[in-house]
Amino acid sequence: MRSRGLAGRLVAAALVAWALACFADGCVLRWQRPNLQACVASVPASWAFGCPPLLHFQSFLQEATRDLPPGSRLAIAGPAPRAMQEAFYAMWAAYLLPEHPVMLASDAPPPGRVDYVLAYRRKLQLDVLEPGTHVKGGWVYPVRRPGAPR
Repeated sequence: MRSRGLAGRLVAAALVAWALACFADGCVLRWQRPNLQACVASVPASWAFGCPPLLHFQSFLQEATRDLPPGSRLAIAGPAPRAMQEAFYAMWAAYLLPEHPVMLASDAPPPGRVDYVLAYRRKLQLDVLEPGTHVKGGWVYPVRRPGAPR
């Protein structure tokens, strides 16, 4: 009978120690929401819903597409012309903007393939672009139509 009481106390003590260790380590927070530490680096590959950089990018997309016609073909240019990071910006944009076909700006240059280029935290100067409109977080550039005067 005495050994049962001791075993019960040991189990209870172990559970209390485990709970304190979890709270000290923050495992409860990691279980409830994404690891915000990883997405603070602004690397789109590490973003998860609720990350501040993704929320900023989402805000830019909402602002940039507010006045665009539904179904407009969009090209996304990320803040740095790194192919892999820019690809993640385009993937997030495609997910967040299901009403628009989205592609990478680096894949888009021939006029006629896209209607607008959205440049996040970056200003572009390309011959195929009309003068851009500044929105919170970046620029929206209409693409010059073939045969249009420069």
